[in-house]
Amino acid sequence: ADDDDESSFCIYRVQDMMKNRGWALNAMQSPASIHMCVTLNVAPKVSEFLCDLQEAVSQAREEGSSGRKKGTAGIYGTVGSVPAGAVEPTLRAFTDMTLAP
Repeated sequence: ADDDDESSFCIYRVQDMMKNRGWALNAMQSPASIHMCVTLNVAPKVSEFLCDLQEAVSQAREEGSSGRKKGTAGIYGTVGSVPAGAVEPTLRAFTDMTLAP
């Protein structure tokens, strides 16, 4: 999103939406961003990826700032502001919940 529009757009929601479409993107901080590793498996699907990405970005823009509280977006952004002593137990609990069979 443009710097002027940053408060109404959540890049981590795009990551969640892309995951729902079968794409594995990784969240990053400072600045808030997502990235993807392009491999031989991904290369033939560029058109599909771009279509899914466009839809995910459009949906995230429609959600606006309310999207910051949905999916993993709320967790990822919040952990950065948690006092140092609470980070490890918070991450362990989150990992246990999301990776449980």
